[in-house]
Amino acid sequence: MLKLKIAMYSMTMVFFLGTIVFAQKKCMFIGATPGKGGKISENADYDKHIMLLIKEWGYTIDKKHNCQDLPNYTEANYEPYDFIFLSESIHSSQVSPLRNIRKPMLSVEAMCSKHSALGFADSDRAASYLDPGKPVVFLDAAKDHPLAAGYAPGDVVEFGVYAKKKCLMTWATPTIPVISIAGIQGNQERLAVFGVEKG
Repeated sequence: MLKLKIAMYSMTMVFFLGTIVFAQKKCMFIGATPGKGGKISENADYDKHIMLLIKEWGYTIDKKHNCQDLPNYTEANYEPYDFIFLSESIHSSQVSPLRNIRKPMLSVEAMCSKHSALGFADSDRAASYLDPGKPVVFLDAAKDHPLAAGYAPGDVVEFGVYAKKKCLMTWATPTIPVISIAGIQGNQERLAVFGVEKG
């Protein structure tokens, strides 16, 4: 089942904060609100499918939180939740209020690593995208790690394939200490999957 989880996040990357999020139950799902068209609206509409999958895995989601609301949230808004899920539909410029929220977090948007977002990198140029995506190779730290979803070091996986078409995928080169799980084949410093420990 974990392999299925990592495959769902194929168009982007995955990272976590704190404890292993797969052991948590109540999910705060943060995404964009579908609008009147365009790519962001299209991605936001896809969130309903991801939310359904998360529920099928045994997690509860009470509603979809709009990323535009984050500046007005206090710690009380986050308190009922075990972990936070950041959808690919969000814009990285909207997640900086989460920097000081002490909750495990799972993101499928590598742009959140930017200095102006969650601050995992010292520059906004340390995260970008590939269109179409490229295969990723699992690194040494992937051995027996939950974020590796059952893949082993050296495994090469082609993420970002939907309806037989390659999709856009994002990557990051964090400048803080991270657990490097998988990198872009041929340029493994560009991480597609990584973890960030608590603190």
